[in-house]
Amino acid sequence: PVHTIGQIQVPVLLVHGEQDDVVPVACAEQLQALAAHATLLVVPGRHDSFDDEAALNERVTAWLSPCSAWAS
Repeated sequence: PVHTIGQIQVPVLLVHGEQDDVVPVACAEQLQALAAHATLLVVPGRHDSFDDEAALNERVTAWLSPCSAWAS
């Protein structure tokens, strides 16, 4: 993704767990910096699960709302 994310011309949502012990948050921040249309959500959780998935779903849904016009 590091080599190609800058080529993406549509909004990109990156979700990263703040307690991820496999991939550092800095890696997600690097991806965000390379993508002109990227949004980074750093949320409570680890590499394999998020602490409050209902809250995460709400944030993702809110992020997707402006994109729904593209689908029609």
